[in-house]
Amino acid sequence: MGRILDFYSGKQFIHPLGFTIEYVWRWEWDVLETQHDYIQWLFPLTTKSAAVPRSPVITQDEVAAFRQDPGLRQKLLKSFQVMLNFYGFKLAPDVSIAPDAEFAMKSGRWISVRNHNYLRISRILGSLTLLGLPEYARALRRALHEVFRTRAEDIGPETLAYWDRAAGLS
Repeated sequence: MGRILDFYSGKQFIHPLGFTIEYVWRWEWDVLETQHDYIQWLFPLTTKSAAVPRSPVITQDEVAAFRQDPGLRQKLLKSFQVMLNFYGFKLAPDVSIAPDAEFAMKSGRWISVRNHNYLRISRILGSLTLLGLPEYARALRRALHEVFRTRAEDIGPETLAYWDRAAGLS
């Protein structure tokens, strides 16, 4: 098993303090915002992270495991829901995403010019698409396009185009 599969199965810990995936799922907003070495574990890609060079890169065997194993995709979906809540979105059973009741407050914390969360969102979109949940990536992309309508000056068209590419839609 690779590092990502070990992490998603609870056998691998991140950080010297030994954070498990279940522990990360329970983090409060301020920890999710200030900790910078977990997003690569929750949403792995096949390319190395420029921000955290020692973070894991998912192997093709691990990608295949996610695509084949509904249990792994359910855990990935749980990671996604944690981050949706962080950003102020809610996921409906029909795989649509909309702002939650606290969106105005939560989005005020991450929607700003060149915010580092834009890169995290790109990673989330790419990882969902790669690991077998492209419908969730497309739903997030649609929600982000709606946000862009009123916050274009803070997000920027380059970021929006990057999100489209990350979701495999450009």
